[in-house]
Amino acid sequence: MITPINWRAKSDEIDFYLSDSQAASLSTRRISRCRQAVTFAHEVCRIAVGIAEPAAAVSLADLLVAAPQDVGPRVSADAWSIMLYTSGTTSKPKGVPRRHSAERAAALAHVAQKCTAGASEHSE
Repeated sequence: MITPINWRAKSDEIDFYLSDSQAASLSTRRISRCRQAVTFAHEVCRIAVGIAEPAAAVSLADLLVAAPQDVGPRVSADAWSIMLYTSGTTSKPKGVPRRHSAERAAALAHVAQKCTAGASEHSE
């Protein structure tokens, strides 16, 4: 399950997200690299996207050229797809998981809205 976090998150917030979501990996880009130590980052696989990382990290480029594993679909439409965290204005942020079926419905609604908007622009 993908769990995007704010690229401006502080190290203690990143620690919370990694721990709370039970993350297995952490992908970072230059813009989102935390300049402070992140306690839980050493416990997960780190994937560097377009940046030089310490030896403990794996480069996305290396993962993309690696031989693919022989795998098939492992989940159904009812499986969790993405975890979004609330802003946490009253306490710690809360993880809100969404299922694949909900993401598909949202994507279709977005396409329908864009197609409808585009059609109305051309009809004027």
